[in-house]
Amino acid sequence: MTQHRLRVLVVDDSPDDAELIERALSRGGFAAECVRVDTPAAVAAALKACERWDVVACDVRMPQLDAARVLAETHAAIPDVPIVVVAGAYSQELWHELGSGMVRTFISKDRLDTLPSMVRTLLQSPEARIHSSG
Repeated sequence: MTQHRLRVLVVDDSPDDAELIERALSRGGFAAECVRVDTPAAVAAALKACERWDVVACDVRMPQLDAARVLAETHAAIPDVPIVVVAGAYSQELWHELGSGMVRTFISKDRLDTLPSMVRTLLQSPEARIHSSG
């Protein structure tokens, strides 16, 4: 089985959660090169340093980072990159908190097994980038 190469920017304060994301993608047939960042400066540097991220996975609750700001900066730097918001649980309040105007995909941390199929859909169809798996 040929694995699809994937560059993933993981914005998460938990190395364990970032590893779970990478493992889920690997199990789903991706050769994922994941780079984890967890500070505002590291996010900015990663967005500037890489010409092309295939996917950005962003946690919602982080002590040093404001997820809404990270998403806005990511969207401004790379408008067409699929952004997957990784949350403990999805809610309408979360949708509004993060600003529902940008295209986003939500996935619950306990449903990471669905991440590979979600990423495939996102990469194949820009119109499918609004989705929730929660």
